[in-house]
Amino acid sequence: MLLSAERDYTGRYILTGPEKRYLFKEFILVCQRIINPKCQIEFVSNEWLTQQGIDQSISYPLYHDEEEAEGLFKVDCSKAIKAGLSFRSLEETMQDALKWFYEYKTSGVDLAVGMNPVEMKKLSKR
Repeated sequence: MLLSAERDYTGRYILTGPEKRYLFKEFILVCQRIINPKCQIEFVSNEWLTQQGIDQSISYPLYHDEEEAEGLFKVDCSKAIKAGLSFRSLEETMQDALKWFYEYKTSGVDLAVGMNPVEMKKLSKR
C-alpha cells in the first residue's frame, strides 16, 4: 500500500490471492501440518456425507468440490499484480493466524463455523 501511494497509483485494485490455485483438501493439510501435525484427518466423499444426512452448505460452508465451485472464489487481480502485488505462502499466513489466535483468544469457540467437534466425533464412529 505504501508503494502504491509513493507511485501515485489510482483506481480500484483487487488485493487478494492466492497466487496459485489450491484445493480445499490442500488447505486442510496445511492447517494440519502447521496447527497440529498429530491430528488425524479422514477425508470422506460427498455421497457419504449425504447418506449421513449432513447438509454440506451448513456443516462445511467453505468446502465445494471442484466441479461445483469452478470460478466460485476466482477474481481477477492482474491489475494489482502488474502494479507489484506480491503474495505470501499459505503456510506463513497460517502461522501468523495461529500466533494471533494464541495472543488474543483464550478459546476457539467464538470462531467456530460449521459442524461442531462433538458432531464430528459421532460421525467418525459410524
